[in-house]
Parts: sequence; C-alpha cells; structure tokens
Amino acid sequence: MSDVIKKSDFNKKIGVELCETNFATATDLADYLVIEKNIPFRKSYKTIADIVQFALKNKMKLSEISLKEFQKFEKSIDSNIYQYIDVKKSLSRKKTNMSTNPKEVSKKIHKFQKFLK
Repeated sequence: MSDVIKKSDFNKKIGVELCETNFATATDLADYLVIEKNIPFRKSYKTIADIVQFALKNKMKLSEISLKEFQKFEKSIDSNIYQYIDVKKSLSRKKTNMSTNPKEVSKKIHKFQKFLK
C-alpha cells in the first residue's frame, strides 16, 4: 500500500468537480436548513431530496440552482445557502481530527509521509 500512496497524484480540481456533480454538500444543505432556518431534520431531509431530484432532472449542480428555484422548495432559503453548498467552504467547516478540513488532511499527509520514509 505504501508504494501506491508514494506513486499517487491527486488532482484537486477533479476532486472538487466530483464533489459538485455528486451532491457531496447535500448534508451541508441539511445543516443550513436545520441550524440557520430551524427546520426540523425530517422536513429538511424531504426538502433536500426534492432539491437533489430537481438538480438531477435538470442536469445541474447545487451551485447552479438559482435562489428563486431554491425558494420554490423552501421559502425561507436565502443567499447564505451558497456558503453551505460551496465544496471548499464545506471542507473547511469540518473541525474535528480526521475530518476533511484541509488543515487536518495536511497534518495527516505530513505524518504519513514521515512514516513512509
């Protein structure tokens, strides 16, 4: 496995694109609805499912949905939603050890690079 890691090259741009096209920030959308809009999780889950289905049907990323379109699913949604569905901001919001936060990932990469040497 160490040889695989040593020879691996990761393309951040492709990673972000994959996250966007596969709705990786849908759970962040749940956070937005529950935390900022005080919507019960059960209702927010249904709303998110409807939004993702709309995006799939229209071949859109969450970031491509207009505010007016979001508001058709939940009228209380405001422009702050785009802060939650931004992939890079989503990664940075995670704060725990072993999370996707870029600082945490860098720490682990450095640790394992030392280990592999």
